Amino acid sequence: MKQISTYCIILIFITGNCFNCLAQRHRKKLNIVEARWDPTIKAAVVPDNIFSLNADGLVMYPMQSKIENQPKFYLTISWFAPSIDGDFILTVTKRQVILTSGHENPNPNSLYWFTDINEKQYEQIVRNIDNSKSSFDEQNLHYFYGRQLEYKYFIPEQKHWSSTDRENKMYLNAKRLIDLFNIGVKPGEQVVFPSKKKLKSIKPIMTAHNSSEITDFVIKY
Repeated sequence: MKQISTYCIILIFITGNCFNCLAQRHRKKLNIVEARWDPTIKAAVVPDNIFSLNADGLVMYPMQSKIENQPKFYLTISWFAPSIDGDFILTVTKRQVILTSGHENPNPNSLYWFTDINEKQYEQIVRNIDNSKSSFDEQNLHYFYGRQLEYKYFIPEQKHWSSTDRENKMYLNAKRLIDLFNIGVKPGEQVVFPSKKKLKSIKPIMTAHNSSEITDFVIKY
């Protein structure tokens, strides 16, 4: 009986060490990219080549401060998506328009698309948003560097949602907002949003506020 117990302990020890070795090896293999923090616009900047880097994850530092009532440097527009138990979000900074998902739970967030813009385009987008205030509920979150808006008139997902329905509704709602951004803007200066087929061909990249969140999720799942 003692011999069997000894064998069990040895087996548990060896198995535990094997899993630990695999986890450490997995950690070393992960390709995690960090978005650059731009202090002048108080926002993370997505690398231009992120979708060609075969990245396992993208670290995007939280765009908030410990100081209350910060001046606002960017805006986010979110809408609820039950299929991901979270929201889809368009973030507009003075450098980029970024489509991501967000959660108030442990589920991973993803980057789906982004494009570069300039400060003139940003200012026009803000004007168009302010001219359409009835379409949004603005959250009074003092510690964020940006304005937090909820899109009131988004197209909801079907009750019995599917991945196809989720992709279609994400595209349609993002496209509606991009069209709003482009009101009154000359064709050559508009924000260009990809076709539905093109957007679907982009492989989403996991995002988090630090690399350990990405590593832990990849190892766990």
